[in-house]
Amino acid sequence: MNRLVIVFLTLSFFTIDCIAQEVENIKIDKVFLDNTDTTKSRYTILYPQKRPWKGYIFLVPGLGETSDAVLRQTDLPRKLAQNGILTIIPTSANIQANSQRCSFKA
Repeated sequence: MNRLVIVFLTLSFFTIDCIAQEVENIKIDKVFLDNTDTTKSRYTILYPQKRPWKGYIFLVPGLGETSDAVLRQTDLPRKLAQNGILTIIPTSANIQANSQRCSFKA
């Protein structure tokens, strides 16, 4: 009886179809505002595969974050592009977080 179960499980293992996720090719462009300096202001665009696009959205990163960091931290831009929404993520090196010390005198 145990052999019958093992044979059945083995055969069922080989006959199960694996369902893969549908992969859409999402075109990602990085557009630099100054072509001579690729470290400063730019924006990243994720294009949906199909046209017409359903809409567009600007994802503004947190202070000091880059569009590359956004793409690493979340899959939201890719999901938006898969659902037909043009996604634009700006990056500006001119915005920097300034640390200021406040002293209070009693």
